[in-house]
Amino acid sequence: MAKCPKCGKEIKLLYCVQAEYVYYIFNGRDYEESNKVNDWRATPDFICPECNEVLTNSEEEAREILGMKEVKWRGS
Repeated sequence: MAKCPKCGKEIKLLYCVQAEYVYYIFNGRDYEESNKVNDWRATPDFICPECNEVLTNSEEEAREILGMKEVKWRGS
């Protein structure tokens, strides 16, 4: 099992934090959610679920931390 390089605890996953914009419609009284858009220009943070420290900003390095050299997409 993988270990966090900062806290040393065993981990099975990393949290990925990515910027997202939420657009609202404002009619003068109320707000209604209109659309959510991910900002893929922003760099994601891969965070340890145990110590909440940012470990990397690279998906490739995140895979290395988790001990996965190659991850295949299982989508249909």
